[in-house]
Amino acid sequence: MKKYISFILLAAFLLSAICLTGCDWIDSLTISSDDENEDVKLTFEAMLYDNQGNNYVTFKGNSFNITPNKQKQWGYDTNGSWISWYETSSVVSIDIDGHPVDTCGSTVLFKDSRIEIKPLTVDIGILDSSDESGYTANINDSVLKNYFALTNWWFDTHEKGQGKSRIILIQSQDGYNIGVVEGAEVYWEVSENLPKTTLLKIDDKPLYIHRCNFTIIDTALFNNVVMPTE
Repeated sequence: MKKYISFILLAAFLLSAICLTGCDWIDSLTISSDDENEDVKLTFEAMLYDNQGNNYVTFKGNSFNITPNKQKQWGYDTNGSWISWYETSSVVSIDIDGHPVDTCGSTVLFKDSRIEIKPLTVDIGILDSSDESGYTANINDSVLKNYFALTNWWFDTHEKGQGKSRIILIQSQDGYNIGVVEGAEVYWEVSENLPKTTLLKIDDKPLYIHRCNFTIIDTALFNNVVMPTE
């Protein structure tokens, strides 16, 4: 019985030690062109957007270090004791070639400069190709505007004999369209080092997206698009 109690106390001690150590631990993410083939010197871009999807500034560099910040919180535990703990702050620190940027709440895209983000535009008087009489929408309606922006962009691209098998629609946190990226092979993974950050790999080119929405679509699905009704 004594051995059993000693084992529980030892386990509790080790667990508390791990937790205390974890409070001081903050990881970071480094994006550097030095990791690539030395014959191809790449640059990376940090593109910052507001909640309406407007790109208000873009920085270029060869090395990015992105670090989350922690914030100490206080409160009561289940026993009524006053305790403290750490939570991830909304502020993210970005070091670009040795120069700092701190941002809170903004959408940020960290992309390989070879990746092209194509803007979505909407033309007045949109026609539904499946209906000879055409279909006209109230272009001031934000929902229809976003809908037509993507579908019309794809049909226009397809008619020109362009376009790849997958597209990624990128939007701000509030759902405003930022643009589209095309690729033949696309996959995603959640970044463990940074909060609210996802890595998209597009034909082996990295695109990290922070605080934004994204949708990956197989372009064959556009053959089954259902147009909205008035």
